[in-house]
Amino acid sequence: MKNVGCKSVENYDYLMDFGVYPQLNSLNMCCNLWLGDESIRKFAYVFPNLHRLQLAFCHTISDESIVHVLRRCCNISHLDLSTSRLKLLGMNFDVPKLKMLNLSFSEIDDEALYSISKNCCGLLQLLINDCLKCTEKGVKHVVQNCTQLREINLENCLNVRTDVAPSILFSSPSLRKITAPPYISFNISQRKLFLQRGCVVC
Repeated sequence: MKNVGCKSVENYDYLMDFGVYPQLNSLNMCCNLWLGDESIRKFAYVFPNLHRLQLAFCHTISDESIVHVLRRCCNISHLDLSTSRLKLLGMNFDVPKLKMLNLSFSEIDDEALYSISKNCCGLLQLLINDCLKCTEKGVKHVVQNCTQLREINLENCLNVRTDVAPSILFSSPSLRKITAPPYISFNISQRKLFLQRGCVVC
């Protein structure tokens, strides 16, 4: 159901007539420019056992609808909200099964990262590349609280200081891959040290 791209995407009332579909666990709605909050709420009702939900380039979805989905679909482990205007405001509850969160090219800031760090402690992969409102303060919150985190992508995060990579590596032994902010370079001894810790820094 990717890339529908027309207003007909809002007409999902017929789904409600067929009841609940607990067997469906993956839904790709990327690039549906007319997809709105009402439709998202209906999907959460009809497909309560979603594990993977892709909503990249869905610009008309609000934080409230995503919060509703995360409350109802408590098995979501992979969530793609890249290239959105979302900030995940109002997420003040645990999302323990969320493992991969893609927020690249989004509007999230340090406040959002703080909320993620408190409520998504089981994260393994966080993609926030090209998020210009994030700083090292928010990144450090995530690394300190998401103690199982294995990968973080900070590429083109222009407001994250270049020294953040060594700092977060030593505060999070679970990390295995860091895509560092721009303008950062490491000497041979530093790269060896990262590899000794089992982490690749790009």
